[in-house]
Amino acid sequence: MKKTILSLGLILSFLTVTQAQNSTTGQPVTTTLQEQFSNLNSKSNNYREGKRAFKVIEVNQLNAFWNGVLGTVKKHERDLLKDGKNTVEELQKAQATIATQNSQIAALKKDNAQKDAAVQQNAYEVENIFVLGLGINKQFFLIFSFALIAGLVILSAVIMSLYKKSKRVTDEKIQAFKEIDHEFSEFKKAARDRELKIKRELQTEMNSKEEMRQKLALLQK
Repeated sequence: MKKTILSLGLILSFLTVTQAQNSTTGQPVTTTLQEQFSNLNSKSNNYREGKRAFKVIEVNQLNAFWNGVLGTVKKHERDLLKDGKNTVEELQKAQATIATQNSQIAALKKDNAQKDAAVQQNAYEVENIFVLGLGINKQFFLIFSFALIAGLVILSAVIMSLYKKSKRVTDEKIQAFKEIDHEFSEFKKAARDRELKIKRELQTEMNSKEEMRQKLALLQK
């Protein structure tokens, strides 16, 4: 009797769990076991012992109900296994999809990185100019070029000024040298003329002395 009551308690617990699962999943509640249980309950005899109430159930009816319970349980097991298999397949498909998407994301990231590198390289080439294989910022290069050109212009102006000044000094010295050379030539010419004149006068004087000597010699004879 106690075993029968325990069996009924397990069946009722299973029915409660089944109804709760169906309510949770949103599926319609099956009435097969409920009808069998109601039929079994209506056909069983009542028995009271003190304040406790018992049911006397025919073994065949109990076995039939139990077979129905086992069939329902097996059906639920099959459904659960099927749902589990479907869930595993869906999980595998989802994992494969995630792996594919991760590969695509990695490829996109790599492509974006390459594009970013190309954009940065292009920006670097736009902003810089290459001199002897070295990249120099165009603004800095322009400023440096203008500064260098300005420095060369100033240096050229200074050199030109110094050249003009030097040329003027040189021309003045050349002119002074020419004047000195001309004066020296005139002086040499005058000195030569005076020397010739002195030589002629000396020669004349010597001739005069020679004549006087010859005259004295004649007079002494």
